[in-house]
Amino acid sequence: MQQAGVSNLAFDLNYANIGFSSEYQDWAQIYQQDLAKIGVTASIKPQEGSAFTAQGLPRSYNGMRLSAGAFANFPEASTTFTFLGLVQNSAGWTSPEWVDTVTSASVEPDAAKRKAIYAKLNDMWLEESAFMPVSYYPSMAITKASVKGLRYQFNPVMTYMDMWLDR
Repeated sequence: MQQAGVSNLAFDLNYANIGFSSEYQDWAQIYQQDLAKIGVTASIKPQEGSAFTAQGLPRSYNGMRLSAGAFANFPEASTTFTFLGLVQNSAGWTSPEWVDTVTSASVEPDAAKRKAIYAKLNDMWLEESAFMPVSYYPSMAITKASVKGLRYQFNPVMTYMDMWLDR
């Protein structure tokens, strides 16, 4: 940090204290410790759900928002990029080059060319680091052994269309 001419860098790790709050707390503590190793001070700030949402919409926060998201397992990667928010996302980040590159991946029929476009998107993603998916989370259900046919759709949402009871 000193070589880059940056000192006293500090920001907040914000998350809602509902839903995955214990996972967010654990992740925030790990990230806080890692940042401290390079001289960055990160303050962990859990918030009530509505306050977290109100803070995120106008992007009135200093640092990062830890937030769950869906659609991370679409079969076509360009669909995922589209759902992650090309123009509107919680980081407030966009780039004409990013939009053009995602659009070209979405319409490129040749798999080898699409692979090269994805490599470019990956490089852009790592360079910008505007938002960083850690993992996807599917819908979850606990059922009795007699429940059969419960499955996931193409996204991490369960479908009940083929579900039946084995009696």
